[in-house]
Amino acid sequence: MRLGNSVASQSSWTGDGRLNFENIYNKVPLLKRINQRFANKRPTQQRKRKAKKFERTYQLKPDTSFVLRHNLRTSKVRVAATTVDGKPFAVKTRPVDQNSVEVLTRGDGTNIKFIVTEIIKEEKNFWKEFGDYTLRLAMTPRNVSLRYRDTRSLTLPLYSPGIGNVFGQSLSYGPMAPGLDFAFGFAGRDYIDKALERNWLITDDGQTSPALWSRGKELNIEATLEPFKGFKVQLTMNRTDNRTQQVQFMYADMPTPTAAPTPKPTWPWPRRCARRAPATATPARPSRSSSKTSPWCATAWRRSMPA
Repeated sequence: MRLGNSVASQSSWTGDGRLNFENIYNKVPLLKRINQRFANKRPTQQRKRKAKKFERTYQLKPDTSFVLRHNLRTSKVRVAATTVDGKPFAVKTRPVDQNSVEVLTRGDGTNIKFIVTEIIKEEKNFWKEFGDYTLRLAMTPRNVSLRYRDTRSLTLPLYSPGIGNVFGQSLSYGPMAPGLDFAFGFAGRDYIDKALERNWLITDDGQTSPALWSRGKELNIEATLEPFKGFKVQLTMNRTDNRTQQVQFMYADMPTPTAAPTPKPTWPWPRRCARRAPATATPARPSRSSSKTSPWCATAWRRSMPA
């Protein structure tokens, strides 16, 4: 009896990928500004811009007003006035343009010190705020990572060729045996048919060692969502598919069981037949050459079977 050899090949292919949506958002200046505004990190203390000031002393004339040029490039200014000795002095003004105001108060030739201060006020626009919050909600996906793995394994018993000279390959049995595809893990389910056609397998029905072919696929997906600041949601999806086949190549048609056989239903008609049999009935003796039952038992069996 020839026992042969047992060869095995296994390969695993893995692919990883990661997509960071934050880097994509930051490519757009508008989205980058919104990301920085709603950043989860504490904002660094930035120096506030100081309001610009303009100070100068003017002499109020009794018969005319005058225009005070401050060159602050804004029409939102606050004008204060004091006397030479530092006492507050009430004045009336009106803006002319972004660089000057008109002093409407008249005097008797006294010198007044004018202090023009820029007004810094952040006004919030409803539609601007609504647009910023809407875009931030649309940027809820932050990053997605994907990983895929494909594993294949083939175990082949009753392999007749011996060990070769180069990379385990032998040239004494026709082409390279078992082949570079088998050596580098590219062999699939059809390799069993190829080995059988080239007479590399011992087909002895007295030996029932099947070939084992298995393949596993695994997919992992992780996503991070952040609908608003400080609230993160981690989503994970995993799918695993493992399949194994046993190929009986030593028999005709190479039977390949894929699942456990379904058990045959058993009907309880013999017990019902015996329980319902009348006392005067004489059970018929079954013949060795025949498997017929009595007419009464056949009728009871037909009634007990489901429709």
